[in-house]
Amino acid sequence: AKLELLESVEAGSPVQKFVEKRGPGLHHLAFEVPDIQATWELVQAKGLQPIGPPKLGAAGKHIFFLHPRQTAGILIEFCQKPAASLEPTRIAANGGEIACYTLGPETAPPLIVLHGAAGCTAMETERLARRLSERHRVIAVDFAGHGRSDDFADRTFTPGLFVDNVLAVYDAFQLDKAHLFGFSLGGFIAIAFTAEHRDRVDRVAGHATNIL
Repeated sequence: AKLELLESVEAGSPVQKFVEKRGPGLHHLAFEVPDIQATWELVQAKGLQPIGPPKLGAAGKHIFFLHPRQTAGILIEFCQKPAASLEPTRIAANGGEIACYTLGPETAPPLIVLHGAAGCTAMETERLARRLSERHRVIAVDFAGHGRSDDFADRTFTPGLFVDNVLAVYDAFQLDKAHLFGFSLGGFIAIAFTAEHRDRVDRVAGHATNIL
C-alpha cells in the first residue's frame, strides 16, 4: 500500500477545488492493474463510464479515473506501472558503438528519435518514444559520447559526427526511408541529415530546435 498526502500548489487546481468543496480527508483510491487498456475496456463492459481514456500520469504510470458519482462518492483511479527500463541495441558507428532503443511493432512506419545536447534517450526522449511507439517502429538514439553509447574520447563532437550516427542507424536497421524527430540539438541534426539525405527521409519534425 502507498499513502500520498496531497496539497494544492496552484489556484484553481483540482485538489484545491476538492478541498474547498469537501474539506480535508480522503481524495481518491488508486488500484494498480497489469493492463490499463484491458481494465478501461472492462469497466465499460460493467456499465461504468471512465473519465476519459488512459493517459500518462505521475511517475510515468498510465492512468484513468472513475467519477465519484459512480463509485459511492469516492474517486477511483486505476494505474499501470511504467514499463521496464529500455535495453539498448549497440551498433557500429564512426569507429565505435552507439546505443539504440527500439520500440513498437516492426511492421509500423520507422521513426528515428534524437535527443538534445548533453542529454540522452533516458533523460529526454524515452517517454515520448514510448508514446510514439503506439503507431511507429521507434528507434531512439544515444549520440556518440552520450547516454549508453561509447565515449568516443578521441573524436570531436560535431554536427557531422552526429549526422553520421543517424546514417549508421539507417544502415544497421536496413531502413530505406524513415521519419525523423529531434529535440533541441537533435532537431538540428534531423534537419542537417535531411539536407544531405533527402531521399531517405519521409517527414522531419523538431521541438525546441537549436541551430548551430
